[in-house]
Amino acid sequence: MKITRASLRPFAVPLERSVPGGRTVTTERRGALLLLEDETGRTGLGELSPLPGFSPDRLEDAVAAARALATRLEGQELPEDDATTLLEAALPDPAGLPASCAAATETALCDLLARRREIPFHELFAASRGSAGRSIPVATLLPASSLREMTDAALAAVGRGVRTLKAKLGPDGEAVELCARLEVLRGKIGLDVGLRVDVNGAWSLDEARSWLGMLATSGGPELCEQPVPPRQLVRLRDPPLPIAADESLLSADTREEAFRQAPIAAVVLKPMALGGVRITRALARRAAEQGLEVIVTHLHSGPVGHAMACEVALSLQTPPGPCGLDAGPALRAFGVRLPQLRAAWIVRSPDPGLGLAPADLGIDR
Repeated sequence: MKITRASLRPFAVPLERSVPGGRTVTTERRGALLLLEDETGRTGLGELSPLPGFSPDRLEDAVAAARALATRLEGQELPEDDATTLLEAALPDPAGLPASCAAATETALCDLLARRREIPFHELFAASRGSAGRSIPVATLLPASSLREMTDAALAAVGRGVRTLKAKLGPDGEAVELCARLEVLRGKIGLDVGLRVDVNGAWSLDEARSWLGMLATSGGPELCEQPVPPRQLVRLRDPPLPIAADESLLSADTREEAFRQAPIAAVVLKPMALGGVRITRALARRAAEQGLEVIVTHLHSGPVGHAMACEVALSLQTPPGPCGLDAGPALRAFGVRLPQLRAAWIVRSPDPGLGLAPADLGIDR
């Protein structure tokens, strides 16, 4: 496989509703699309869209690294025996790149290879599939702006078949307010819909010890994501709710601490923030071996990044739990429907690669 042309196309899309990134609120999604074209005229797509306040890299750094990498890849002959061989040849040291640059490049290369083989992206990893490719339920993130909007969104999601909902503490929220909202929400949706909460590492250890107990009796959440900062997670002992690691997985040292020592029941994997397909699949495999639930989600990405996260979830040998990959305000702002999303499910795309062509994104090559 020869890369005959590599290019970057920046984008900036205003959002209908702001999205949270840790303690930062984003009202415009900025990033760039990476296009890799081969000698047959096929194009593989990747996306660089780090989320301000959450991602370990900045967009400017990721774009600069991607430009340099695109220049190196252009004109290069790459092996296409399988996806792993291809990625190792093109990106032997992805850890040395900004995470979203590595993720975009791996995505574009796998998308291109899958298009050449005329198979969906996730089937590149069919040798280790097990139950991969089966439909996966989505979890819907609820707006944190008001109780009315939260309950309206919850009822709409449940009405189309979603069985897992997630509420964030919000950038200015208080635990007491969140608990009160969850009690109201539980009364609206009933007892058979799963509830999760996400704190984005905002609590101190003392706050977590107090407020996790309060949450456990307020609406019955089944899981709390990242209640304390990454360095503090290993010091949280005997939590009254199952805990998921999220921000703790973004750096190698806190990741090791989380897997080895933290009292976690699940991991939240964001391929764009972790650095791509390979590391996400490796962490999912490790988590499954330790008996942890795997949840794949996104960074309020555009269509390419969102589709990649769906395909990674579909590629996993051990089925993940309900994944935070439902369409949200960021995806809707792009006006593109993903073939991987159907009602309350992530499903196999009928089209090769990511199921998205440059023309679908308004790109004239």
